[in-house]
Amino acid sequence: MSTLNLKPASAPVKAYYATLQRFARGRFDKEGNIRGAFEDLLNKCARQYGWTLVPEYSIHRKDRHPLSVDGALLDAFNLPRGYWEAKDEKDSLEAEMKKKFEAGYLRSNIPFQRPEQALLPCRMTTPTSKMREAPDFWPSTQQESEKGICP
Repeated sequence: MSTLNLKPASAPVKAYYATLQRFARGRFDKEGNIRGAFEDLLNKCARQYGWTLVPEYSIHRKDRHPLSVDGALLDAFNLPRGYWEAKDEKDSLEAEMKKKFEAGYLRSNIPFQRPEQALLPCRMTTPTSKMREAPDFWPSTQQESEKGICP
């Protein structure tokens, strides 16, 4: 698989931040308001692989209620390649991850994202074990993650 062609100066990244700035001026800071900006960015990234972003994707489980993620990246065979959970700036990503994992959500290939930060769990057993900030174009709110970096 090829490497994603996305840099901080890429047009899709600039468009993402421009949209966030417009929303911030209007004080539209709820998850439902701002997640569309990241959804657009994910769509552009997915196209590089021939994938499709499906918003509000349901993960069906045998004999249990389905889980609903904010988005799933599906390949040409409709196989999920990754999932996405959006949050707003007021949410603690670690706390939200913990709630989702306790509810049965997958623990890998699912970035938890808010406008200025994303955390990518690394097949972890608890939300406080190893995780990394992702992707590289997000401004870091910390110099280094206190939780460690994924191998």
